[in-house]
Amino acid sequence: MVVQSVTELQKLQNRIETEASVVVPIFVDQHSHPAINTISSLHILIDKDYYCVPFNHPDAIPMSISLERAFKVITLYKREILHTFNIPQERVHDVATILHLSSKVIPEIREYYTPIITRMLQQFQFKNLHLSVPLMMWVEYGYKLTQFLKESFYNKIPDGYDFVNNKVIPTLTTIEKSGIYVDSAVLMEHYGDVKKYINNNTIYSEYNPYTSTGRPSNKYGGINFAAINKNDGTRRAFTSRYGDDGLLIQFDYEAFHLRLVGAQINYNLPTSSVHTYLAQQYYGKQEVTPDEYEQSKARTFALMYGMNEDFGGVEFFHNVRKYSEQLWDFYKVMGFIKTNSGKRIIVDEPSPNKVFNYSVQWLETEEALSKVSMVCQLLEGKLTKPILYTYDALLLDLHRSETAMLPRIKSLLEEGGYPTRMYKGRNYDELEMIKI
Repeated sequence: MVVQSVTELQKLQNRIETEASVVVPIFVDQHSHPAINTISSLHILIDKDYYCVPFNHPDAIPMSISLERAFKVITLYKREILHTFNIPQERVHDVATILHLSSKVIPEIREYYTPIITRMLQQFQFKNLHLSVPLMMWVEYGYKLTQFLKESFYNKIPDGYDFVNNKVIPTLTTIEKSGIYVDSAVLMEHYGDVKKYINNNTIYSEYNPYTSTGRPSNKYGGINFAAINKNDGTRRAFTSRYGDDGLLIQFDYEAFHLRLVGAQINYNLPTSSVHTYLAQQYYGKQEVTPDEYEQSKARTFALMYGMNEDFGGVEFFHNVRKYSEQLWDFYKVMGFIKTNSGKRIIVDEPSPNKVFNYSVQWLETEEALSKVSMVCQLLEGKLTKPILYTYDALLLDLHRSETAMLPRIKSLLEEGGYPTRMYKGRNYDELEMIKI
């Protein structure tokens, strides 16, 4: 039913606060990021009863409802609800995570479109196009999708779900919400006309945690935020929203993968540079040249990921190889490897090196986002914003008045024995290493 009276709305509000709700949001603008979009209509399934609340759609009297005190919200993409409603994250459940961890296909929402919706979205591209699609078409779409989400959620919750749903997705959503302040002219020099993705000189990223390795990708508006070119000036476009009162601060982990694997095999690596430590063993001397250091990094990478078998006398890599073989033996028997958070890693066309690589990438995600989550909690309500997470690095937009927080942030990120390096700069292209 389309909710069109205060009495109906109040009854629905009461049910939302006492019963589990399956929720599908329809946004006004098909191009805008959820962080800055508005709701056109909200589609809700409670038990067997289906409701459509037309927040802004012109086909019905505008109504609105709150999810702040919702008992339980089940939705396809949790981040959309967290961007739109002020609701405790633990009350929102991400069905896409359940499907992904169960090795099932996450459906494309267009699979549930009616022919009219499909035709209109293919033929037109004007702003706020979703408002031009008849509301009853969205009702039909919402009903089919909420039924699918209900069946998927109440089927079986897979191992590892709690970590992804309650740590990974809320943390990445917090970073998305911050947005990244940009110099629009510089950005368009490199990415063309991206004006429709920029709002008040701010662009928003979109993390995808549903990758084969579990390492989140990050693309939006034609920009791959996880791999912004370091050499062509593109990074100059990303700067502080606070002008002269702000700085970009980056923390990145030193030899993160090596340290993660070292922890798994109980090998004590030094707190100083691991790459220097390994170079000294490769070359059999304490002082290594800059060229030798760079060559040793390439050799380390090749040894780590099975592209080189010449371990020489480096004990660390002999132990790494034994660990990799143990993972492979387990995988051959069980068909998966299990991580600290309980997630089962299943590899397409598995091989010893591929299983090891997937394992390391998920270790990276597990460890880094656990730490980044604590930083996001520390920064809640502060001027300083977390604006970009890239595997082994966290970029902050710092307000200078909050500089005193940096040692605490560094301490949180380094918990468990993972040293970080800190950089500062007026933009993302001009970061210089500093010490605190």
